[in-house]
Amino acid sequence: MIPPEGYLREVRALCSEHDVLMVADEIQSGLARSGRTFACDHEGVVPDIYVLGKALGGGLYPVSVIAADADVLGVVEPGTHGSTFGGNPLPAAIGHEVVQMLATGEFQERARVLGDRLKQGLDSLVGSGVLAVRARGLWAGVDIDPVSI
Repeated sequence: MIPPEGYLREVRALCSEHDVLMVADEIQSGLARSGRTFACDHEGVVPDIYVLGKALGGGLYPVSVIAADADVLGVVEPGTHGSTFGGNPLPAAIGHEVVQMLATGEFQERARVLGDRLKQGLDSLVGSGVLAVRARGLWAGVDIDPVSI
């Protein structure tokens, strides 16, 4: 589901107003899949914590991270957290390379261009077994008509 325009901005405002950390789960939607580096970027929202994975491993290795400012991460001290892949130099190197590749903006632009093409193709199926299409970049959801199955 793609949140309606303004939803993330409202969540950000509420979190700021009530001194609550905003956590954005960008494991599926982050790192260029939606046509922006983070899906939150579509509304210009910066959460306090990003949860990232999947694409961060470049399809080569399982890599997941949380990313936040020092104000947030500074409270985590050695021995007070757990990690499935922590301390492994291979996924760290892969993740670093993926971040470097994303810095060019090339992958975000490619996701936007191909995403437009994908959405046009999927939209043409509405009424022919497809009820609705939601897409942002190369991240798409399709509602299949159960009657047509």
